[in-house]
Amino acid sequence: MPSYADIGNMFQTIYREMQTTNERMRTMADELERLRKSVEKNNSTIDSAITAFSGIAEQIRNMAPSGPKGEELTKLADDLDAKSGALAAAIAANTPSESAEAPKPAGQDANADLTQAPETPPPATDENR
Repeated sequence: MPSYADIGNMFQTIYREMQTTNERMRTMADELERLRKSVEKNNSTIDSAITAFSGIAEQIRNMAPSGPKGEELTKLADDLDAKSGALAAAIAANTPSESAEAPKPAGQDANADLTQAPETPPPATDENR
């Protein structure tokens, strides 16, 4: 049977591992937030590009003369609209919905506050037995 000191040492080892795990989780949460902001910025840029492409297509249609050149310009505007639509569809297909929530790691309480370190246990001594 292990001594009280051995048990205390095991608890201290477990505690240190928990602190390390909590720090890693905080780091991962920070990295996830940076990634989320980057994706958000990219989506905004892509949305702006889609709007610009649509506006250019409309301007081409409005300026197209009648006749063969006008038909070519209208086809060019239609192609631009198709590519813009394909880009928008690809983004929508690869973007998770707003209500999608990342899964919680096994055994993690959904209400756990990972920003707080657990309370430090007292050192193992003969008096704590």
